[in-house]
Amino acid sequence: MTGMDDALTELVGSDNKGRMRGLGCSISKVGLKKSAPARSKVENVTKEKESVTQELSQVKKKLDGMTQDIVEMKKTLVDMQKDRQYTQNLSSPTVAKSTQASSPDIIYIGKRCDLLGFKKRGVVAHGEVYEVNPNAIVHCEPLDDGAFVVVLTEVIQPHAPLWKEDGFASTLGEAGPGSFVQWGKEALRIQ
Repeated sequence: MTGMDDALTELVGSDNKGRMRGLGCSISKVGLKKSAPARSKVENVTKEKESVTQELSQVKKKLDGMTQDIVEMKKTLVDMQKDRQYTQNLSSPTVAKSTQASSPDIIYIGKRCDLLGFKKRGVVAHGEVYEVNPNAIVHCEPLDDGAFVVVLTEVIQPHAPLWKEDGFASTLGEAGPGSFVQWGKEALRIQ
């Protein structure tokens, strides 16, 4: 007797002479023995499914770790770009400075100032007056009448628009600290 027969005999008892104990509608010991290969295939498929499920779980954990690494690398790249932009703004001024400013405005050069917003009256940034000459050039754009060149030292409202867009930036946040911007005299509070 095989192991299956022993287990079946224990479960349902042994057959009497000339009689066969039934196992339900059209199920017999012989039919049960013949289904053994199919059952072993089902067991193999079930084991393979469990193995694949475990592998998928491991792959998912790896992907989650890789996703976290990508997020961290993206943050690092954004920080590096901000640092690079800041150092470029400080190291390569794009303002042609001259000494032909009108005498009353020369006293403002080098003074700290607050940059006032247009729609929302209030301080949107802090800076320092760099040039007051009406012939100065900022980011390849001539200085507008009634404007000073200001070096940004601190941006308070990054979404505030520039007094004059110059192709370099359109908001204070895009320009960032260390950048040169044009700002109207009437929108500056000199300290």
